[in-house]
Amino acid sequence: TEAGRVNRISVAVLVDGSYGKNEKGEVVYAARSKDELDRIATLVRSAIGFDQKRGDQVEVVNLRFAEQPAAIP
Repeated sequence: TEAGRVNRISVAVLVDGSYGKNEKGEVVYAARSKDELDRIATLVRSAIGFDQKRGDQVEVVNLRFAEQPAAIP
């Protein structure tokens, strides 16, 4: 019995930025740096067995996630 064959893998990863507090104690958002995104992409490539010859693609994008409502009505 023959197993399946992978022709190509395409992976898209969406990561949130980081959150901290400013001098007023307010929560502020900071986008991930290019270096952080590159390290995440390297980790993903390692996890999926990335093969450039096969045409595999990995895209890592930083986008602020939706905020949770302060109170549920």
